[in-house]
Amino acid sequence: MFLSDRDIDSLIRRGRELRIDPFHEECLNPSGLDVHLDSKYRTFEGSITSLDTASITPNHTSLHEDETIVLAPGETILAATQEYIEIQPPLAIFVMPKSGLARIGLEVSTGVVDSGFNGVLTLVVRNGAPWSITLHAGMRIAQVSIQRGSTPLETYSGSYQNQTGPMESDYTIQVP
Repeated sequence: MFLSDRDIDSLIRRGRELRIDPFHEECLNPSGLDVHLDSKYRTFEGSITSLDTASITPNHTSLHEDETIVLAPGETILAATQEYIEIQPPLAIFVMPKSGLARIGLEVSTGVVDSGFNGVLTLVVRNGAPWSITLHAGMRIAQVSIQRGSTPLETYSGSYQNQTGPMESDYTIQVP
């Protein structure tokens, strides 16, 4: 079950299960909370022509910091949120694009933020439009929906814990 704006506001004010810093009350909406684009982002190295998921090597991106980011058609970046999030059991977060941005061709995704995660979020931001799109640090970039699990959840302890900027993939292939 997703939490309403009142539930989210109450959880943040209590500060035990959910902490979002900075928290802007005006960013609450009926089904979640808007998060903002940070000035730090990563671009993919143009010299890399292929990646094998069985052996993804680090350093396939470059870190940048700018107040304005111009995405060319088809370009993808890894961007950070300004918000530092701490989420405790039994809560989890789902990150969704802002519909107004999606309607101009901007795709934003990241997936599920597991219970126990602490840090800024890394968003995959892609320009799916046939024109350039200019992004600005501080703009609302995505919406988070906060959900309560029905049973106690395992807590996250992975390599993205406590990230302070956009992190490149550390994916390791897992075969059952």
